[in-house]
Amino acid sequence: MAPPLKHPDREILDRAVERFWVHGYGSTTIRDLEQALDLSAPSIYHRFGSKDALFLCVIEHYVETVILPRISKYLGVSEDPIVDLYRFFRTAQSPRGCMLTNTAIELGPTSSVIRERTERGIEAIHNGLLAEAQRVHDRGISVGQPVALAQALLLDLQGLMVMSRLGIGQEELRQRTQMVFFARFGEKFRPRAK
Repeated sequence: MAPPLKHPDREILDRAVERFWVHGYGSTTIRDLEQALDLSAPSIYHRFGSKDALFLCVIEHYVETVILPRISKYLGVSEDPIVDLYRFFRTAQSPRGCMLTNTAIELGPTSSVIRERTERGIEAIHNGLLAEAQRVHDRGISVGQPVALAQALLLDLQGLMVMSRLGIGQEELRQRTQMVFFARFGEKFRPRAK
């Protein structure tokens, strides 16, 4: 019988998400992971196989514990899709940015598997935005195609996440988010949501 695990997988992945989210893939060494995860290098390799395999698990965990819950919490929850979108945008802005955006910038096309997992996570965001864009369209707020609006909003969101990561202050981010929403929705946008 194998000895009990020192830490459950969820705890390990939570810690690994924090480490990779703040420092990125390239700046995170196995020694860093040993400290962050409170596991020895052999234990990490035994449990996950490699740093890449751990990182793939981290991306999936991030999508499952950060992205999907945020989509459920903020999108499609009120009568006003613009309010829901604005809340989704504003609550996503942190000095860490978005781990998926950070990974896409850092690793780009260097790893097809990591890229594919990152794209799947971004696709989940796109699908949430698309559902809201369809609601916007159904209410006559926008005459454009929902797919085009969702793609534009995804690009806007990713740009704001990069600015957030750069350390742009919250007031500046709020103002820029409002500019994005005024550009997309005109007078239909009333900045009453936080």
